[in-house]
Amino acid sequence: MKQKQKSAILCAGLICAAHLGAWAEPKVERSPLEIGSYIDVGQVVDGAVDEKGNDPDGQMKLLQHTAVYLNQTTTINDRLDIKVGVGGLFFYGYPELASASTRVIKFGPGVGQAQGIYKFGDLQAPSWVVQFGFFPFKYNPDAKNLGEYLMRSGTYPGYEVTGGWSTINSALYMASGLHIRGNFLSNTLHADVNLFMERDIEPQHDLSPSILVAYKPIPLVEVGAGAEFAHLIPVFPHDLQSRSVAYRGDSAFLEDNNPANKHWTSKGIKVMGRASVNLGSLLNNPWIGNEGLKLYGEAAILGVKDYPFYYDDITKRIPVMVGVNLPTLNFFDVIAFEYEHRSWNFQNHIGSVIDGEPIWGAGLEQPGGYNPDSASKATKAQGNKWSFYAKKQLLKGISIYAQVASDYLRGIDPQLYFFSNETITSRPSQWYYLFRLEFGI
Repeated sequence: MKQKQKSAILCAGLICAAHLGAWAEPKVERSPLEIGSYIDVGQVVDGAVDEKGNDPDGQMKLLQHTAVYLNQTTTINDRLDIKVGVGGLFFYGYPELASASTRVIKFGPGVGQAQGIYKFGDLQAPSWVVQFGFFPFKYNPDAKNLGEYLMRSGTYPGYEVTGGWSTINSALYMASGLHIRGNFLSNTLHADVNLFMERDIEPQHDLSPSILVAYKPIPLVEVGAGAEFAHLIPVFPHDLQSRSVAYRGDSAFLEDNNPANKHWTSKGIKVMGRASVNLGSLLNNPWIGNEGLKLYGEAAILGVKDYPFYYDDITKRIPVMVGVNLPTLNFFDVIAFEYEHRSWNFQNHIGSVIDGEPIWGAGLEQPGGYNPDSASKATKAQGNKWSFYAKKQLLKGISIYAQVASDYLRGIDPQLYFFSNETITSRPSQWYYLFRLEFGI
């Protein structure tokens, strides 16, 4: 072996040894334990209240949740943060079921986060950040309730969701996987590369890569765009194969054993664009607030490729959300109103999705198949959604929230601990309100 090669190997060995030595006795700092809780109280003023999506008596129904959580952060050598959080939720099942045993309060424990974050470069303004594990991921900082389409919406079919186990402050995606962020141009340009595992609705476990960019050249303006390749890497390829669906004319039929049938999968490409203009940052007026008079919006295509019958019109797969932060009146931290429009050709029903079928599932089991005209009124009515959101911090560690909305909230089945197929408020005239008191140290 040549002398230069020996020297190079020796140097590399010394560097590795020094690196391992630094981690052999790492600097470990534990942040104070975070303890918190929140209480939600509200009502569905008009909406679905039973397992068939009906409201037989027109009475308002209670929405009530109580949550507790513990979060611990440990920092190793100033660069690696380990964050773990656990908690629990007391809730009532919704929609209401006939059995009295299903209407008593339920409890569900869970892991809120279990993640690692490693910083490269300057600790105050890192050039690269690697995040891995189970963690909340949010790419649109302006979205309060609607929007955030890229990760929390389906491709085929293009269902939409809002809320979840938490109704307020839930415009984000609980990711399981890897996230890498690069910061450029003095931290005005951000690029995100993700590899997330599907974990909410069938088909699960598939890997869905995505890439996003955001650019904020001045405090007044921010733009962003992204794409997700949903179910690109199936862990179990056969799970992506749908049940056979034959389509002819204006009807579709489930036929499992016909080799001539077409087969669709949930695999597809979603794209997103967003923008915001913060007029409040120019005025420096406490009655307006730094985020007041901020206009923002987001649009997405939930599947760029057309398929026959169900997905032959791309305009039916494009939700558009616009929002505005209203003046805070020198009292609130945030007041926001959001509106979404989308033209649907099928109802936002996720029954077939739960069964792993990439098709709209409303009525296919009926004799003669499904005819879109039979549900045209209900389908068109769900195309307009709205949401009002407000926040006020009373004291350090104590905040109150309010949300009034007609959105895509789904109830939690008290027996299966799973979300209902139908949305609670399917028409813009149906709505709910919810207040939250949150406190923690």
